[in-house]
Amino acid sequence: MGRVTVANYDGDRQLASAKIARLAPGPAGAIVQVIAGDDLKRGIPGNSDFCFYLQTVVVTESEWETFILECGTYDGEASWASLQALKVDAVKGP
Repeated sequence: MGRVTVANYDGDRQLASAKIARLAPGPAGAIVQVIAGDDLKRGIPGNSDFCFYLQTVVVTESEWETFILECGTYDGEASWASLQALKVDAVKGP
């Protein structure tokens, strides 16, 4: 689960985005970003902000993996970002 507020400082409506991603080793030690869940986009009116709420379910391949909350816009900034992970060993059916 993640949350981030993206502000638009421009006077015009601008596109903003937010996503949860997994960092994975690539060729020659490079880091390749693999999308793990939500990849949201929204037009934000000029001189305002919007809070993105994201969630995903991921089956990890190892005990040590890195996930990030990535966001962006044209003329603005991100603030109040948080990313939480819950470990579940098993899910018991009815």
